[in-house]
Amino acid sequence: MDKSRELRLLSGIKANNKDAFKEIFEFYYSRLCCYAEKLTGRKEIAEEIVQNVFLIIWGKRNSLAIETSLKAYLFRATHNNSIKYLQAKKIESDYLEDNKKEIEDRSVKILNFELIQAINRSIDQLPEKCREIFILSRFEQLKHNEIAAKLGISAKTVEVQIRKANIRLREKLKEFMN
Repeated sequence: MDKSRELRLLSGIKANNKDAFKEIFEFYYSRLCCYAEKLTGRKEIAEEIVQNVFLIIWGKRNSLAIETSLKAYLFRATHNNSIKYLQAKKIESDYLEDNKKEIEDRSVKILNFELIQAINRSIDQLPEKCREIFILSRFEQLKHNEIAAKLGISAKTVEVQIRKANIRLREKLKEFMN
């Protein structure tokens, strides 16, 4: 597009001439999209950037002061908006990377809480004697013969009850096991 045509169309835009705006849009849109896509690497983002450039131009049409050529202005505006987009993506990416550990820690805490709740519910559902033996073994860390002596039962009974408890707990907690 030659300079005199650009000036006429630019004057038309300042005078609210939608046809002048449409002609500039149709002439430069695909060129600007290709340029923005080279900068951003994404076609849909490039289209959005270019559309925003044209929206700004139409919005500021009454006070628009283009000191260079319209072409140079459009490409510079597209370039600047593409760089702003890339900077925002970089900041977002850095933020997510910086907070990834915190997010993972929260997820682990939530999962641990759910697991502890499930373990406690599962232990509570064990038969009374089995639960008592399991608690003495796992939480009070007594040995089989100590539990047997404390409860007046054989060490073999303790072993069998702990095995039954482990089997039932594995069954109830299988969703937490990988």
